[in-house]
Amino acid sequence: MIKPDAEEQLLEEFLGTPEGEAWDAFVQQGREAIERGNATVEMPTALFTLILPELLSPFDFLALKQAWNRLCDERGRADLKKTVPEPVPESDDEPF
Repeated sequence: MIKPDAEEQLLEEFLGTPEGEAWDAFVQQGREAIERGNATVEMPTALFTLILPELLSPFDFLALKQAWNRLCDERGRADLKKTVPEPVPESDDEPF
């Protein structure tokens, strides 16, 4: 039997907390909505309540920063682009 490393074990424990369960429910509902072809995805109130205070700007999300930066490029305003972190190499060990 392979023993999980410390980070994997901690992630498993985290996903058992109320916050982790709210996250997992959101991911599952999102995947199901995509499979059904829904136009929207519902977010569990428990998760939304946790993250709402941290959502200060659309630029809190990498995908929206990238969209902004594309628009800046199209309009010739590279000086207004947002900093985007370097991509992390993909791994087969993703939890979701």
